[in-house]
Amino acid sequence: DGTVGDLLGSSVSASGTLGLVGANGDEDYTGSAYVYRSLHTATGPITQNLKLTASDGAGGDQLGSSASASGSLGLVGAIGDEGFRGSAYVFRNLDTATGTITQNVKLTASDGAKNDQFGSSASVSGSLGLVGAFGDDSRKGSAYGFRNLNTATGTITQNVKLTASDGAEEDSFGLSVTVSGSLGLVGAAGNDRAKGSAYGFRNLDTATGTITQNVKLTASDGAGNDLFGYSVSVSGGIGLVGAAGDDSIKGSAYAFRNLDTATGTVTQNVKLIASDGAGNDFFGYSVSVSGSTGLVGAFQDDSSKGSAYVYRNLDTATGTITQSVKLTASDGTGGVGSGNDGALDGDVFGYSVAVQGDQFVIGAPGKNSRMGKAYSGSVASFTTLDAGNATRFIAGLNFDSQTDWIIGDTTDSNSVFQRPGTLATVKASGKAIHLGKNASSDANYLVIEGALQANEIYIGSTVGGTLNVLQLETEAPLAGAAQLRLAPNNLLYTKANAAGITAALAALGTNPLQTWNGSAWETVTAANAASRVAVSFSGGFAEITALGRVLVASGDLNFGNVVVGKTAKRTINLENKSTQAINVTGLTLPAGFIGNFKGSLAPGAIEPVVIQFTPSSAKAFAGTMTVNSNTLSGTTRLAIACQGQHSVALKASPRSKGSVRGMGNYPAGKKITVVAKAKKGHQFVSWKDGSKVVSKKPRYTFKVSKNRKLVATFQ
Repeated sequence: DGTVGDLLGSSVSASGTLGLVGANGDEDYTGSAYVYRSLHTATGPITQNLKLTASDGAGGDQLGSSASASGSLGLVGAIGDEGFRGSAYVFRNLDTATGTITQNVKLTASDGAKNDQFGSSASVSGSLGLVGAFGDDSRKGSAYGFRNLNTATGTITQNVKLTASDGAEEDSFGLSVTVSGSLGLVGAAGNDRAKGSAYGFRNLDTATGTITQNVKLTASDGAGNDLFGYSVSVSGGIGLVGAAGDDSIKGSAYAFRNLDTATGTVTQNVKLIASDGAGNDFFGYSVSVSGSTGLVGAFQDDSSKGSAYVYRNLDTATGTITQSVKLTASDGTGGVGSGNDGALDGDVFGYSVAVQGDQFVIGAPGKNSRMGKAYSGSVASFTTLDAGNATRFIAGLNFDSQTDWIIGDTTDSNSVFQRPGTLATVKASGKAIHLGKNASSDANYLVIEGALQANEIYIGSTVGGTLNVLQLETEAPLAGAAQLRLAPNNLLYTKANAAGITAALAALGTNPLQTWNGSAWETVTAANAASRVAVSFSGGFAEITALGRVLVASGDLNFGNVVVGKTAKRTINLENKSTQAINVTGLTLPAGFIGNFKGSLAPGAIEPVVIQFTPSSAKAFAGTMTVNSNTLSGTTRLAIACQGQHSVALKASPRSKGSVRGMGNYPAGKKITVVAKAKKGHQFVSWKDGSKVVSKKPRYTFKVSKNRKLVATFQ
């Protein structure tokens, strides 16, 4: 039911596969919010499953100014309610409700006043809610915690009020809030001449009254007007804070770890910037973190077309880092108008962002004359999808990756469908696209219905991944000169206007196709194609399969600790993963290791082979097993390791008169102590090695140099 001026996307939240999107301009700024379910399976534009409204809503309330979801519970702020005193509304059963519903409970501040702007920010985790009121007390600001939102009804006030111990007028504490578990983080972008800060609060599940922070967060390089704290997000003990004003409004964000234990005043563990950042981008206007993945919006990027940036490994990163991936709207438009809200003449994609697990939602409230729009996607779909038997769609979004794009790293049957009108770019130096990156990763699938720019595309791998497929659904989808590398027994489907290898290669344009010849990648031409690939033609598509023999040796040849003179065995498998027979001429093993196989492996055959080893001394043995064959690719080498050890066996004689301890297997030179203990009424006599007495003390210490059988005698 969207109309011009609704501002759908002014706030967004994600919880599992559910998205919550605010539209604070709806119905003359009465406002509303919309719920979208099953985002992980959506393949194109969708409309809401549910609309949320306030039972007492009125023009100017701006319901949807903030929005947050946790499980099936939603919390939506209405900053303009009652003369900008503000309020927030709780909605339950977002996973099943349909139509249009009103709130289960309304939240207000017990000490609220006009212009407090309670509801300017809101966050929920479980049944705990946190609501910001940055206008409170002459814009000193505050935040309010509410518990039991899963059962509360009517209108309720807070359980706890949060303030800054060093708060001052114009700090705007509460401009942004976030909560994870019982940990809250509150931004105060106006603090210290708009240098900004953020404050961490713990134990919000039990705190009462008015409390101050456990820890204060600042930027080590902070300066006036950085607006650090304009946006905040927390997940576990990791916090992410936006500083949209940093560096002439180019903007930045800062990640902090261990917020669940930190005290005092802390500075960041890592600073986040955009590799292509420019003045007035407003990078950091919105931020979100989930696990170790961060998402940062820059809504004024590219003439207010807007963008968002994905960051990985925030749990370990240090220094200053740039994005893993940049996201833009495939239908994005820019344009800057006049007035304070002139930026909204563009889409302002990235005005709001949310990531939870693998799912994200990005708001663009300026889209379609401020009707607004939100975009959703999967982080794994354009980074590494390796869940196994997983399908993801890339729709409505362009991405530019600075890392490898991997579909199937160690698992099978992962599929990504890049929908029409979108652009995928993997052009960073040394980065590539991998379909089935390792020997254990088969039958992965990438369908390109839009456009693709890449340096190298590996379909399968030389270590043995098979039946991986790249399908090019449109003519000339590959921009530039991507190197297409097709490993044996993997497939490439491409649009072609005729049968035969010449037409198939022509369909690839300037993108050379290469196959593996056993030692190097070799370009396929019309002249050598018959020995390199098999080509069939059906329904306007050429199916190109790389010929070759693929042998994969698998198994664990780490024998662990083995007693000298004892024989240990391990079983490995030799698998023919191709459509041609493979002739195995034998195994090459390090000295002392025994095992062999000679013969032909039929296509699809798996041959178990037993490898055995008897260590001759108590030392480390290591090396490599090699399968000798006529294979072109695969895994034909496995590491072998064994640690020979001496056995120290102990016996009490007679057992009725005493006990012993300290027996076991030990490396040569290990100093050990064995202990004999007489039972009540009896005495220890001696330790014997055969007939020889080696000690008359119950504690016998020696260096291990051979297998030994010691007897403790008692009387």
